[in-house]
Amino acid sequence: LQPEPDAGATVCSLLVRLPSGGRLQRRFQRTWLLQEVLTWIESEPEANAESDFRVVQKWPGHCRELGPAEANETLSALNFARQEALFLQTLASQTEEEAPEEEKAPQVESGGSKLSRPGRSGQWAEAEDRAHAMLDRRLEGEE
Repeated sequence: LQPEPDAGATVCSLLVRLPSGGRLQRRFQRTWLLQEVLTWIESEPEANAESDFRVVQKWPGHCRELGPAEANETLSALNFARQEALFLQTLASQTEEEAPEEEKAPQVESGGSKLSRPGRSGQWAEAEDRAHAMLDRRLEGEE
């Protein structure tokens, strides 16, 4: 893992939200490969990402999974801005049917723009979506 660069015009500040509710933060040069980000996440004990995982880039109207297939692309080629928020998505070895309802990781809907959780609906889901949107705006410096 390369040393963390100082903030600057060619640097991307990443925030990774973990399934446990925690988060990781680090800066990367936008000329570095996504593999550097994946290696960093895998090296963080709090991420608990020893098995297969992906990061999900999400904002209103956009949702993209990034993993080994994109590992050799630069952050710039992946259109990473100066600040990015990603979600860590672990791909459990057990199938969806075997996992208890509470333990299922958020999954990307086939339609594309939102993360969904089993049984997610109504006012709770709407409040959660609003909270995520507000947090995204704060990370992007809009609030």
